[in-house]
Amino acid sequence: MAVYFTHKGQQMCFCCDRWDSVADNVQAIRKTIEALRGIERWGTGDMVQQAFTGFVALPSNSPWDVLGLKAGANRSEVEVAYREKAKSCHPDRPGGSHEQMARLNAARDVLLRRVG
Repeated sequence: MAVYFTHKGQQMCFCCDRWDSVADNVQAIRKTIEALRGIERWGTGDMVQQAFTGFVALPSNSPWDVLGLKAGANRSEVEVAYREKAKSCHPDRPGGSHEQMARLNAARDVLLRRVG
């Protein structure tokens, strides 16, 4: 179970899979949020910000997000987005790397298979 939300402009995520049922995992997340709200209410707000540091949402690995596209884009849109992103991700460019380019290539390949 995962709950994604925005806190002070930053994407966050609480997740729990410790319990056997979804309801129990939701309850655990509810209790966690309740406890953090209590900390904030009791005047130790700095502790809340520090606690939230560990809940920053990981970057998306969705091929749509990698290329900066909305789901349902067509083949042409995928190719255009790929070429634009490749300009900054290519290892021969400042700030680019082999890892970034490999991630971009993989996203393009997945999307091109999906759109036909």
